[in-house]
Amino acid sequence: MHKTLCLALLLAASAAHALTAEESQTLRQAAITAGKQGDDATAFAHWQTLAEAGDAEAQLTLGLLHYQGDGTAQDSTQARAWLEKAAAQNNITAQYMLGVLYQRGEGGAQDHAKARTWLEKAAAQGSPEAQYRLGLIYESGIGVTPDDAQAAAWWEKAAAQGFPVAQYNLGIFYNKGRGVPQNSAKARAWFEKAAAQTRDEETRQAAQKALQDLNKKAGKQP
Repeated sequence: MHKTLCLALLLAASAAHALTAEESQTLRQAAITAGKQGDDATAFAHWQTLAEAGDAEAQLTLGLLHYQGDGTAQDSTQARAWLEKAAAQNNITAQYMLGVLYQRGEGGAQDHAKARTWLEKAAAQGSPEAQYRLGLIYESGIGVTPDDAQAAAWWEKAAAQGFPVAQYNLGIFYNKGRGVPQNSAKARAWFEKAAAQTRDEETRQAAQKALQDLNKKAGKQP
């Protein structure tokens, strides 16, 4: 611990300058090792040095550590600040998390427009979590005019990536003709995928119940 902490302090002294690839790799491995050993304070120090040198992954990690209170006091304001830095470097996870914090008003003022902006950036990079959350925003009208067609479009993207809750919600929309033309066959297909792929028992039961209801409606045995 003493050796790695000294390394972090030495590198922190020159954090204003870019770290070499070798220094970054050494520090990253030391941070991971310290974390595995339960030395959260040392891990935090290493990640902070990397983050201050401009490493996007480290900025994301530091934001999460501040948010969770691992190796440092819990601080949503600091979490949001570091996530902003990582998100600005197109880190997809940071963009998603930043969108969530803006939506919830954690670490600063609530801002639905900024939440949507960051979620859209993450969604454009392929984040199914961001795509799903955008669907919820448009379905519920959180900071926007409710738009079932937009909700369905975002859920379609997340569902295509195997996101079970989006698959279930999309099945509901196809079954009811919300935001998309009513289509029982597509509803059934998405319910089946949700039931087969989810690890969440509540989602599985809901999808199975929806399938049973479709079978009854079609005059089939459940």
